[in-house]
Amino acid sequence: MKFTLSKIEKLKKENQIKTVFGSGLRSIKYPLRANWNYLESDTAVKVLFGASKKNFKSAVHRNKVKRLMREAYRLNKIKLVEFCLQRNVKIGISFIYIGNEIPTFEYISTKMILLLEQLIVQIEENTQSYEEEH
Repeated sequence: MKFTLSKIEKLKKENQIKTVFGSGLRSIKYPLRANWNYLESDTAVKVLFGASKKNFKSAVHRNKVKRLMREAYRLNKIKLVEFCLQRNVKIGISFIYIGNEIPTFEYISTKMILLLEQLIVQIEENTQSYEEEH
């Protein structure tokens, strides 16, 4: 698997974004929060990255934080994607930076790894109940 983040892996459709944020399925590893839900899509995982305008007034700083999150996800997504492919699960995830200060790449990468591991556990727990409902 390549360490890329292609256009089709990005969460863009408004109805899918509403599904992800409206679900209540959430994971937090401060300073990162992930909202996620099951989606009907062409890829196993679709992602969205955000940083609050309330915490970062400058667009330059918001964009830097989002770039750091994208890079950390891109390098560490392989476990999550493989897990979803094995279980035949398709999900959408939004990663939101909820901290106040611009992080270093090492810090954000460490937190992203922990959050992705936490998401795998959560998805595994919720997949069984989701399959029973549908």
